[in-house]
Amino acid sequence: MCQNNLPEARRLFNLALRDAPRNRFVFLAWGEMEAREGNSGKARYLLRRGHKWNPSDPALLQAWGRLEAAAGKWDKARYLFSKGVQVRVRNSPRPPLSLPTLRVQLSAAPC
Repeated sequence: MCQNNLPEARRLFNLALRDAPRNRFVFLAWGEMEAREGNSGKARYLLRRGHKWNPSDPALLQAWGRLEAAAGKWDKARYLFSKGVQVRVRNSPRPPLSLPTLRVQLSAAPC
């Protein structure tokens, strides 16, 4: 396949979304391609739509935040970055025991 064939890339992204309409990777890749091409409106639409279907994906929020920062919309970018960090923290794996609980259990264990 040729590089820089935007119509073909868009056609393939559309096919991918037809088959998997909530696929976060398609929204992210397509949105980033449109941003690189200077189509910030289309990129913003795709990233926002991807976030709608995948609200717990920090990568979509980060890409959208970068887009807003590039446009000089600092408050919006800051909000999106902050939201992305909150989503990431919320979805992080939790250790089976908290440190204070572990200390209590260790101190109560027989020697």
